[in-house]
Amino acid sequence: MGDVNLNQLFSEGLNFHQLGLLEQAKSTYLKVLSIQSKHFDAMHLLGMIEFQAKNYLLAKDLITRALGVFKESELAHCNLGNVYSAISDYESALTHYNQSILIKFYHVEAHFNKAIALQKSNRSREALFAYEVSIILKPDFVPAYSNLGTLLSDLGNLSHSISYFNKAITILPFSAELYSNRGVVLNKLGLSYQAIQNYEFAISIKPDYVEGHSNLGVSLQDLRRDQDAFLSFQNAILIDPNDAESHFNLSLTLLRSGDLQNGLNEFEWRWNSPSSSCFKTKREFAKPLWLGQSSLSDKTILIYAEQGLGDSIQFVRYIEFLVKLGAKVIFEVQSPLVELFMRIPATLGH
Repeated sequence: MGDVNLNQLFSEGLNFHQLGLLEQAKSTYLKVLSIQSKHFDAMHLLGMIEFQAKNYLLAKDLITRALGVFKESELAHCNLGNVYSAISDYESALTHYNQSILIKFYHVEAHFNKAIALQKSNRSREALFAYEVSIILKPDFVPAYSNLGTLLSDLGNLSHSISYFNKAITILPFSAELYSNRGVVLNKLGLSYQAIQNYEFAISIKPDYVEGHSNLGVSLQDLRRDQDAFLSFQNAILIDPNDAESHFNLSLTLLRSGDLQNGLNEFEWRWNSPSSSCFKTKREFAKPLWLGQSSLSDKTILIYAEQGLGDSIQFVRYIEFLVKLGAKVIFEVQSPLVELFMRIPATLGH
């Protein structure tokens, strides 16, 4: 097949790709490669289709091979960085983002994605700089303002965080996400009423915005408006029944209001809620979780502290009930409490 026909075939594949007809595009790129095995664009774009399909290892292989054909493509390096980021190999991702920037410094996406990879690698100061460069190169780049605002908030620099969300909202004045994120920072500043205004505006823009409803509930909860908070969390759960954050926050409202049965049921969502202290410390065991139904007679049960010292002190008294059920109790507790708890009869010898 001549170059003209090969180019025409590739153009057909590219047209399919741009129309979102990925299977047709993939089939056409493969035909191109069957004719010219080192066709850079077909190999690169085929890799991007696999990336969209979350076939990350295949995507990595294809884009790496494409770079073997033409190593000076800033776009391919950036895309390969995105593949590495997707599999949490941030060091390799940064290598390719940096290479993309070296080839073309003004490649905004490379700077922005580099910032995200640095942030996820807990290299916050470097991430701040990379976001700033993105904004210098593209002053109306809202995602960079938003991510920078969130990062500054996480670092405790709340006033600067607000200023970046303000700039983003000036550029994009009807973004529910921006108003909600600004509300989170305002709430951290103790400005609950202003935070509520931002959440309510976010919801007015996007009524099915789960995070907006859930964040509104948190601010209402802080103001002890438990009934209003309950309704906000319920609204979030109606939109997305699997939103762990809303379930966990609802549990706190229910428990504080004295509804222990429903509150404790909802509290099980803490294991999947990023704002819960249990989220990062969840432990997996080969043995099943005891839910109260099966007999504990002549069995061993592990009770371990998952939250603060006060919680351990508050609930240690229930170990006695397990002992009375015939269980051998292994009680794992925070080291500062070991000596104290060894004096409690129900825990002696266990």
